[in-house]
Amino acid sequence: DACQEITSNGDTVNAFLMEGGMSVAGVILPPKSYISRCVRAVRDAGGLYIADEVQTGFGRLGKCMWAFEYSNDDSDDDDDKVLPDIVTVGKPFGNG
Repeated sequence: DACQEITSNGDTVNAFLMEGGMSVAGVILPPKSYISRCVRAVRDAGGLYIADEVQTGFGRLGKCMWAFEYSNDDSDDDDDKVLPDIVTVGKPFGNG
């Protein structure tokens, strides 16, 4: 685990920044549990989760408003749901 390796050396994990659906070559969604596993590891190490929704946010991927929400589809437990500490929105928020 990268977070454990970093913290075992006395360094700190500050943040994990990820686009919820890789949008450079079409939209490629990660496996359902990927984001939640990464977020849990980063938070356990003291870091924040930053969701990059500049290209994938505001409903651009279909049924969810935010790409990170796709990792919450199968979870009824609120404790297991991914919720970012920070969301970047940029140009879609300004309609352009």
